[in-house]
Amino acid sequence: MVSGTNRCVIDYQPAGEVSRQAFFTTEHFYPLLYVLGASRPDDRLTIFTDSCTLGAISMTSYLFEA
Repeated sequence: MVSGTNRCVIDYQPAGEVSRQAFFTTEHFYPLLYVLGASRPDDRLTIFTDSCTLGAISMTSYLFEA
């Protein structure tokens, strides 16, 4: 997402086991697709929460700004 190439995000399954662990049900994935669809190519992307709890729970948050 940071590089602006969303194809790898949309087609995440080739990432293998890590993709299945990250999105084991689609309700955790569809909101990300919604945001990518609403963003514009010239938006500035900021990662404002990038931490992991207990080594497994990540609530990484992205901010798209015009």
